[in-house]
Amino acid sequence: MTAPARHVEPFPIRAFECDLHGRLLPRTFCLLLQEAAAAHAAELGVAVESLLARGVAWVLSQLWLEVHRWPRAGDTLAIETWPEAASHTRTERRFRVSDESGELLGQALSLWLVLDLERRRPVRLPDFVAGPLAGIVRSSSPARLKPIPALLEVHEQRALAVGYSDLDLVRHANNAAFVEWMVECTSGELWERHEPAEVEVHYLAECRLGDAVMSQSAPVEGAAQPTVLHRLLRVADGVEAARARTVWRVGGERRR
Repeated sequence: MTAPARHVEPFPIRAFECDLHGRLLPRTFCLLLQEAAAAHAAELGVAVESLLARGVAWVLSQLWLEVHRWPRAGDTLAIETWPEAASHTRTERRFRVSDESGELLGQALSLWLVLDLERRRPVRLPDFVAGPLAGIVRSSSPARLKPIPALLEVHEQRALAVGYSDLDLVRHANNAAFVEWMVECTSGELWERHEPAEVEVHYLAECRLGDAVMSQSAPVEGAAQPTVLHRLLRVADGVEAARARTVWRVGGERRR
């Protein structure tokens, strides 16, 4: 049987997955995208477990998430995902997020690499990965997101350490943990009066168990909508592990 080119996964949103305003937590949103992608990868025969058995693993390189209406407790999401493009080294996977009525709530684009677990370096897509993708992708040229400007002046920062609950099967901090650490490092005014409209993250280096990490941010002056630049630093060596841009809008209806 031929594996489907697209996969749709339903997710009911529970109250414990939401913030103080009843909105789905950004970290959980990213985990749901990851779960839908993992389910489709398994259907295609390129599940993370099959890659791990061969000494490699999927790693997220870049993520762009745009949210038109933020999901809330009680919603049931339908996350549709598919691989859009694949080159020799990168795979582009897209997502559409709808509610039970079919309303489009958001969309996402992600770029993935295959990591050699011994050398901890990206490698060319193995044949057993490239083969299943070749028959369903529409392009051999994955998208390229524009660079995120470097953070030049720090307005806020928070120190943290990578714990066991942050790790994934590759034994480094999960991409969703990066999102939480960076989005949390914003002003209280933004959290009280606004909600994220866009989240874009570029993953640059691993964070592993016990690493001390500094999350830093600063607002972008003169932006049409409230915009924040983020940086995640490994404290021990000063390596920039990730940088991000978040765009915020005035929050919708709140349920208290």
